[in-house]
Amino acid sequence: MSDCFLIILITKLANFCNTSIDEILGRDPRYYKNKTKNFQHTDSGIIAENLLSVVQNTMTDLNISAAQLSNRIYVSTNTLVKFLARGAKSVPGAATTLALANFLDTSIDDMIGRRPPSRTQEQKQDIPKQLSSFSKQDFEKLSDIKHSVKSSTPQNQNLKKTTSTKSFNKQKDEGRSR
Repeated sequence: MSDCFLIILITKLANFCNTSIDEILGRDPRYYKNKTKNFQHTDSGIIAENLLSVVQNTMTDLNISAAQLSNRIYVSTNTLVKFLARGAKSVPGAATTLALANFLDTSIDDMIGRRPPSRTQEQKQDIPKQLSSFSKQDFEKLSDIKHSVKSSTPQNQNLKKTTSTKSFNKQKDEGRSR
């Protein structure tokens, strides 16, 4: 059985059992334990499209080539280049998908689109769109607010900037033992 069909088979099994792919693969529970079990059924086209987007965004965010990403996730350059060349027409293999999830420290279900994005993820995606709608005056107002908040904060040069709780508790405990 081809490795690319394996990820589709695992996805079908996870859909049938209404469980996380990460749980089926025995990954660390942090990827599935406290997350919603509201999974969306995905087909190979959606999986390929979402993984292509993840790979392209990762390369853009890290400013690296396909060869550099393949070295970082320990898959052959040829595997990644072929996947990118085919676009969203093919699904990378299970090993490549798992390697990418491990590298990004994320859930496979999130990467392939089985779990709907959290509200926080949606809000993060909306930020650039919201910022692009700001006018120059809006940015100037924000800058004014920022400066007024900074200037109203008391500036005491004699105070230590940080006191760790650990050192505070240590001093407190030493005071008790004397």
